Amino acid sequence: MQQPNDYKSLTECFLAPARESLSHCSHTRECPELDDWQWIRMGVNRSINDERSGRSFLQDWAMLDESSIGVGHFFETLKSSRRLQL
Repeated sequence: MQQPNDYKSLTECFLAPARESLSHCSHTRECPELDDWQWIRMGVNRSINDERSGRSFLQDWAMLDESSIGVGHFFETLKSSRRLQL
């Protein structure tokens, strides 16, 4: 296994099993605003992040990641039964 030498590589190694599992999941679909892979990455990051609020987390995510997600849209996806099946 290749040793990660930066944060992005470490994150990719950490999330590799989830990415592999997603490729075999029957509950995926295309979503232009927030695709399933990005939603999983955000969920894992939110779980291990020390931000106290979801809004604060989303602000940090927008600064560190390639895209920003609307607060309302993010919280609506948390209610999705399809996303929970992922």
